[in-house]
Amino acid sequence: RAAWCRGSCPPTGAGDGGQGISFSVGSNNSAIYSSRGYSNSSNGVELSTSKNNTLNNTFGQSNSSRGIFLLAASNSNVIANSTGISNTSFGIEFSGSLFNNLTTSLATSLSEGGIYLTSDANNNRFVKNTFVTSGLSGALEYGANGGSNNQFFNTTLQSNVSWIKIEDIPTTNNTYNNTLFDSPNGSIRISGNFTPPSGLITIGLSNM
Repeated sequence: RAAWCRGSCPPTGAGDGGQGISFSVGSNNSAIYSSRGYSNSSNGVELSTSKNNTLNNTFGQSNSSRGIFLLAASNSNVIANSTGISNTSFGIEFSGSLFNNLTTSLATSLSEGGIYLTSDANNNRFVKNTFVTSGLSGALEYGANGGSNNQFFNTTLQSNVSWIKIEDIPTTNNTYNNTLFDSPNGSIRISGNFTPPSGLITIGLSNM
């Protein structure tokens, strides 16, 4: 069953003991626009086993978990013009979720990766996004069985230490086109395509 909302749907979701906005199992073919999800103890916005949804101009923030979290085969969703912010976890995380599109969005964390891919988060497409970390993790980070065959276009990575961090394998065949590696001390742009070497690597200020 499809649910379509415009304006604010809901205007604000806030949770002290749960998610701010939650798409529970089987929440498919829905769309929300100009919405905000806040949580002190869980995820700001969460999609769990939910497919073919559209989130446009959606803001997710958490003090203790992810800003926006897609998990458990939340596949073929579109997230555009949106923001995920976390104080203690990842700004946006894709866990075991495939064929999603993240476009013109911001993922930022004060302590962990700006965006985190894990548990075979494969075949996703990222276009014109900015990923930011203020911590020691990568602005873009791959965790356990991170993700493969993901495509990144026109990406900005902002970090004081590490831009890309691969913590586990297999994480292969992820491609990047027109990538800006940004830091307080300057920036480097790779305008063409590049694919990082396989294995556990960190791309940061010390080895770029």
